[in-house]
Amino acid sequence: MGKSLLYAVVLLWMMPDLSSPEIIYNIKETFSAVFTCHSPGQKMMYEEIKLFLYSGDLEVQCFFLSGFNALESKENKLKLFISRGLAPTMTITNSTYSGVFHFNLSKQANQPAWFISIPRETIIHEKDITPIEQWFVAISLQDGLYTYITEGTLLDLLREPILQWTLGKAITNEQFHEILPNVVGIRMGKCPCANDVVVIGVICNHNVQGIYLGLTQSGFWNVGGTTWYNLTEYLCSLYEDCQGFSFVDVVLTNHYLLLLTSLGLLVSSDLRYPKDQLTFSRTNFCGFEREDYVKAKLWYTERCFANKEAFEDDFVSVTFEKNLTLSQESISVAVRNLHTDLPSPLLKFPVFNFPKDFSIALGMVFHPRSHFLYVYGSQVWLSTDGGNSFVVVAYMTNDPIKQTYHSFYSSKIIFLSMSGRVHLSRAGLRTYTTYGKIKHRISEFYYNQLGTGILITLNKSVSDCIQKYPALSLSALTSIDNNVAFKTALAPQYLTLNEIIFFAYVPLTSPKKEELKFQHVHIGKKIQSRSIGDADIVKIMHHDELIGFPSSAIVHVSNPFKVENKLQSPCLENSITIEKDKDPFYRIHLLLKNKTSSSTFRRSDIEKTVVIPGYSSFLLVQFIDRLNVLALSTMPTIAPFNKTFKEKEWLLYDFSMKFQTMWKISRTPCNYWIELESVTTSRSFIKYIDLANQYTFKIKVIPRQSRDAQLFQLPLLEVFSGSRHMMEMNSFGYWDNTNSYIFEFHVFNRNIIQGMTSISFVVWQASTACDVTTIVLTLKASCSYFKSMQFVPNYNIPKSAWEEGIYANENGFNMIKTLPDNYRPPSNMGIAIPLTDNFYNADPSKPKPRNLFPQSRFTGKYKQCFNKSTRAECNCSIEEKMSYALTFSDCREKVPRHQFPVNHYPISLKIHNENLRNMQMEAPYFVTISEVNNRGSWKVKHYVPDDMKRLKKHVEGLIFRPVYNPKFLNLSITGSELFHFRVTVIPGVTFCDLADEFQIYVDDVPTAFPGKPLIASITAAAVGGTIFFAFLFELYNVQVWTPFKNMFLKLKTAFQIIRNRNRISYS
Repeated sequence: MGKSLLYAVVLLWMMPDLSSPEIIYNIKETFSAVFTCHSPGQKMMYEEIKLFLYSGDLEVQCFFLSGFNALESKENKLKLFISRGLAPTMTITNSTYSGVFHFNLSKQANQPAWFISIPRETIIHEKDITPIEQWFVAISLQDGLYTYITEGTLLDLLREPILQWTLGKAITNEQFHEILPNVVGIRMGKCPCANDVVVIGVICNHNVQGIYLGLTQSGFWNVGGTTWYNLTEYLCSLYEDCQGFSFVDVVLTNHYLLLLTSLGLLVSSDLRYPKDQLTFSRTNFCGFEREDYVKAKLWYTERCFANKEAFEDDFVSVTFEKNLTLSQESISVAVRNLHTDLPSPLLKFPVFNFPKDFSIALGMVFHPRSHFLYVYGSQVWLSTDGGNSFVVVAYMTNDPIKQTYHSFYSSKIIFLSMSGRVHLSRAGLRTYTTYGKIKHRISEFYYNQLGTGILITLNKSVSDCIQKYPALSLSALTSIDNNVAFKTALAPQYLTLNEIIFFAYVPLTSPKKEELKFQHVHIGKKIQSRSIGDADIVKIMHHDELIGFPSSAIVHVSNPFKVENKLQSPCLENSITIEKDKDPFYRIHLLLKNKTSSSTFRRSDIEKTVVIPGYSSFLLVQFIDRLNVLALSTMPTIAPFNKTFKEKEWLLYDFSMKFQTMWKISRTPCNYWIELESVTTSRSFIKYIDLANQYTFKIKVIPRQSRDAQLFQLPLLEVFSGSRHMMEMNSFGYWDNTNSYIFEFHVFNRNIIQGMTSISFVVWQASTACDVTTIVLTLKASCSYFKSMQFVPNYNIPKSAWEEGIYANENGFNMIKTLPDNYRPPSNMGIAIPLTDNFYNADPSKPKPRNLFPQSRFTGKYKQCFNKSTRAECNCSIEEKMSYALTFSDCREKVPRHQFPVNHYPISLKIHNENLRNMQMEAPYFVTISEVNNRGSWKVKHYVPDDMKRLKKHVEGLIFRPVYNPKFLNLSITGSELFHFRVTVIPGVTFCDLADEFQIYVDDVPTAFPGKPLIASITAAAVGGTIFFAFLFELYNVQVWTPFKNMFLKLKTAFQIIRNRNRISYS
């Protein structure tokens, strides 16, 4: 963690076809929890299923619950399904993985249940301790038009870091009961990757000193499933004076557990490397005392690093309460980048200054796994771009928000006020629903991995003292009635048959003008008449200049409102005239059909509204007499003067509250389905975009109730990007012929800088009642852990043949070579002089062949067999024995065998990506090829297109190595025995370190004609003999040249005599 703990930073980070393969959310035509599933030996749960993955297979039983038919047993029902060939299907997903598994089409013996056993390796291969994302599980059974489904989670207990430790001294539930009367508060820290794993700490009064923590792995779902620990003795040893030592707050990050205590901040050792007991180290802050730490807070942005990138890290900040000075009267947000654990002096965005009426700011927090930043206090503000800009969500002047609770899976957010009142919203929405106050003094809200909200409190009658209640229930809250209507009358002003403006009446002498206004909380809600009719609020307007109506709401009518009849308001039998009275009032005069008529105004007509099509509406506010009332106009500019309206030309609506409540505002039911195409993972999912790669995402929003055709249709989606310049993004939306809104999003990455951003798709008109309102897509400009390069051998040798060591080709040649023990390939100095450090088929108990020369004895090092005495102790797995990787050369026993000479052997390379498809490698994925044992006698031939030659030359000048086009690449070998090649993709064309290795054993090498050795021997003998005889002649003073000299002189004399004779004869 280091210095990152010391800084507070802002992290930039119509009925659908149910048989279609797409994922569709918000559909309730399913039967939830009709059957339940669990692992053998595990406690059965009915609301959700909690499965756990150990080192062995995952075994699951599914039972039918009672309730189909009182006269029909669940066993008979199960037999009926089996006889029809029906069995459940299990889907396991997280942000990057999706797997589908089918139950056996038979029930277990003596058990009315389906059964499935899934090998661990089918779900995940790794077993190392590291943060791993908890899976979501959906077990469904389709029976005609009916779908039975149970949802839950799957947790890998073998790899979750915090579960591998003993937090401290374990205490019994009875021992914890003694502490309970002194507990004044609780705080929780949940694992970012597995929200079901929670550490809970208790805040005690001065009567109890020490640190007491609880740990659960099931999200408090199991009764008695929390284990309590006492960490006091060990943690006190870190301080000289432990007086007044108590717990304040806790945060569980991906790799560390942080405890804020009254004496300071404690940071655990790395949770990925477990030992006997968890240890902590102190982090000191200068200038702060015990009183400061008790009031301090820990802040943490929850983000799962199951596949951590180099540009990702956890950041935790500590804030202390200090009184504002005169120079700190305003509230602002500044965003800076982080470089080497220090904030950059340069601002990323201009400073955002909140308005002065936002006087109390109590917190700032990111919604998990997104760029939604919330600032809360006397108001709630939302930034959808990580702090660049903000919009107001709520005004909480009289009851500020003090705490928030978030679920990344369901996007739910609970805003808890100072008085304990609960407000519910969804990530990205600008509306919320208000509920009652918390009943329990010592409590804390918590969202588990599946997004289920729970209120946690302490109860001595429960074995582990953990009492849980559904978050939004009467057992947790004083009220769950979400009616947020205010005590005043509404005046409807029709714009069209389907669109109305409701004006909220505020008496001129009312002292509670602010309480009688439409507020942001009402957006997305539904106005319902006590009799008939309802409409959805889509916009709130404030206009203090309109006397009597300082606020209004624009609504879309879902069901028409009832008009008053003559029995309820007899005055409707007459005509009316409208006259201007003392400003701002209007006088509505009743013109009776006959003077003896009793159909006149009544006092019960006050706060009803006169609606005249084409003109302003009038709210009746004061009774004068039977024929006259005073009214206020909703739109004075179109109010008719001195005009008579006959019977049936004017209407009367009742949205009053004077005598009885005639309307209310409640939460709108979910009116939209969300359909995702080509997405099989969870709601919040991750896509890796490599260099020059692209991705297309399509989402469809389907209104449940199709409205009449509108001249202008507003898009049903808002799309927010956390970092708009990370990649190239294009999008477009359109309406289809079923009135569904389809949005297509395209992203292309040509940026060589690695990073991440989140793209949020928000159905802005959705209700908080919807299961899904927000889809978060995380884009990483990085290498997907699914992506790899694969060498495709020329021959496909089956696994059984590798075990036997025999596989003959069409010519009868055995294609498998079993290597000798402790084999090392030859070097350029000769077959008997290996110089490589790599052993193959290592066996420390056997002698090392070819080890006579000093150069060979000083080389050769074991890897997996290092410090082992036998091969069995090397613990080579089957996968390691079959691996071409140099890391596992000790384990490699058998290799592919080829007959000499190897000419134009095709090197076929493919890229395996996250779509589980193999793509043939080609330029610009140029590769380099090396022989890991530094052997020669091989060469590579390839073809480079003309348009790639310049790139090839440029790359070779940068890395000083030859590069090859992977397409049409072939290899020729003129040497013998084992060749071990490594193929690597050049840097700059991918974020991945793509490489693969392959081996070829060249055998049956013919004996070569000894031409070169023969010539060398003859030459050496001739030269040596000449030198030897010269030495002998010199030694014995043998005048070898004297006879030749004398002979030469005699010949010269003879030639001279003959020349003289010839000269005499001529003369």
